[in-house]
Amino acid sequence: MTAGRILVAKPGLDGHDRGAKIVAQALRDAGFEVVYTGLRQRPTEIVAAAVQEDVDLIGLSILSGAHLELTAKVMRLLAEAGAAGIKVVVGGVIPDEDVPALLDAGVARVFTAGVPLDTLVGDIRALLGTASGPAPAPTPAPKPAPKATGTPPLTGVRVLDLTRYLAGPHGSQLLAQLGAEVIKVEPPERGDPMRSVSLYFQDGLASHFVSGNAGKKSVTLDLHRPEGRRIFLELVTKADVVMENYRPGTLARLGLDYPQLAAANPRIVLGSISGFGQTGPWRDWASFDLVAQAVGGGMSLTGEPGRPPVKMGLPVGDLVAGVVAALGVVAALCRARETGRGAAVDVSMMDVQLSLVSYLAHYYWASGRTPEPEGSGHPNIVPYQIFPTPTGYLAVAVYGDHFWPGFCRALELPELVADPCYATNEARCAHREPLEPLLTERLASRPREEWMARLAAEGVPAGPVHRVDEALASPQAEAREMVKRVKGPGGGDLLLLGCPIKFSSGEAAPSAPPTLGQHTDEVLRELCGYDETRRSSLRREGVI
Repeated sequence: MTAGRILVAKPGLDGHDRGAKIVAQALRDAGFEVVYTGLRQRPTEIVAAAVQEDVDLIGLSILSGAHLELTAKVMRLLAEAGAAGIKVVVGGVIPDEDVPALLDAGVARVFTAGVPLDTLVGDIRALLGTASGPAPAPTPAPKPAPKATGTPPLTGVRVLDLTRYLAGPHGSQLLAQLGAEVIKVEPPERGDPMRSVSLYFQDGLASHFVSGNAGKKSVTLDLHRPEGRRIFLELVTKADVVMENYRPGTLARLGLDYPQLAAANPRIVLGSISGFGQTGPWRDWASFDLVAQAVGGGMSLTGEPGRPPVKMGLPVGDLVAGVVAALGVVAALCRARETGRGAAVDVSMMDVQLSLVSYLAHYYWASGRTPEPEGSGHPNIVPYQIFPTPTGYLAVAVYGDHFWPGFCRALELPELVADPCYATNEARCAHREPLEPLLTERLASRPREEWMARLAAEGVPAGPVHRVDEALASPQAEAREMVKRVKGPGGGDLLLLGCPIKFSSGEAAPSAPPTLGQHTDEVLRELCGYDETRRSSLRREGVI
């Protein structure tokens, strides 16, 4: 625990920052946590850094004579950012007649030239309301919070899940992780094709199937038979959501499109995932993850410059579409509770991939230049890339000039801090070619673990490039309960990924994916009232 978190900034065009550095060190020695952003910072950069670093106070060191103008801009930008609670103090060669104007602008304290350091530190300590004396010892790392005992947020929501393969099942599994009862409706005998498509199996279940179907129930029902469709519509009357990822038009041919579902249950929400959506000239094209990545533009940005396009190592075309569909379904459920009417939610894998192009689309619109692959680097941030070390790769993200001094201190390259070729991100981008080899050589000289410790001490964003096994076994994954152990259908242990959304009110208890038709009798008995004789007849007829 520190006495407070302070950002010391040097706005304007002054040629040196010796005084600011002396003040920053005095504050550190007094127990404050200090972020120093370096020379010639613009007000926008200062405020952005203060908000990102969540500081309690900004100290502006100004010698240029522009103290009134620069301070007014900082105060205005803080208010616009909703961060007016951050206190501001100003120090420097400031005429006495300007002090009232600074105070009227909202500045908490003004320190004119010659104020003793101990007076400055004492005034700031009083301003932040912190006790005097040495800084207390650092608090130990927090222990994992006890599991909440409340109910998950989607408790009481029932989902009929017609999805197969990966995109749809991933979305409906997320709903199950949030507490919904998800009933997977599968064709008799063969079920979801992912039950048999996998290199590896866990406790008798295909790993691909396990990845998207934990926590669900399984009902077998032949929707190609009239009786199967009639039973499905009966289930719709007891459900809140239907999810599907057939090609557009398939549900209509089955007589189960949204108008038919809404006629059975006006509150029903239909969540549909397809390659290109329910409209447009490409709606009937088939698509899987690889195609989605390709047509959405992202694949053209992945890989090394001058090399062929590379698909992402993770199936982002499928998985992100599933997440977006789950979000759309939850939004439609909120509206249905208000209006009593459901909605059809149409999610296109291509649309989702286009949305992930994000700021690169705006780069293109603003510049007219088509973005190209950057490897592990970034087109306009340096350094923001992967570096090799003797014990593995290291990701470093100096996203903002306020991180640059700490990064240089961690690498023991203090001469780079104020070097005009590297002092600002703009300069580093212009001098990328000489800088990157210098940093690569330095980071290759010591183990990754040592660099991580040094960078963490300076507050510089960095992390090891984990292999999958390392990420799963990391203490952070354990603390966040991102690996769950359950009993599989064969009685063996089964490992599952946890839910990435944590609620103080609790989360659904994890359970294994179902075997094919495991819950058919239970669901038809409890939701439809079918007795054993009726169920046996449907089974003989091949309906279930």
